[in-house]
Amino acid sequence: MPKLELMVSDRWIDYELLDSGGGSKLERFGSVVAIRPDAKAFWKRSLKDEAWDRAQAVFEEGAGEGGSHWTPKSIVDRRWTMAYEGLKFYVQPTPFRHMGFFPEQANHWDWMRRILGAAGRETKVLNLYGYTGLATLAAAAAGAA
Repeated sequence: MPKLELMVSDRWIDYELLDSGGGSKLERFGSVVAIRPDAKAFWKRSLKDEAWDRAQAVFEEGAGEGGSHWTPKSIVDRRWTMAYEGLKFYVQPTPFRHMGFFPEQANHWDWMRRILGAAGRETKVLNLYGYTGLATLAAAAAGAA
């Protein structure tokens, strides 16, 4: 039976999952600490409430006139730079809880760079899921066209 390998990136400097549980994630994006909902985080939080209370931005899910939104709402107008393994990109909270990239995909960027770097020849990549553009940047950084 083939062995399953869990792909996890341990190279993040600008991103950190600080805690999770109770239906939310406490994350650090550069210097900004944010709370985002995650229904799959159904366990008990590890950190005390004081750590969660220090978050600078909270995404609140709701319906009706107020709807889902960030608190403070001004965080949506804010944009800052982050980096991962030489890739530089903007982070900007969206009105639907995303930050403009998916940090959990860093293991895919690492894998692509390893594969493309070991190819020993010129490679071309067609990214059919170019949502944030970071996978394309990682492939280009590894020398792919």
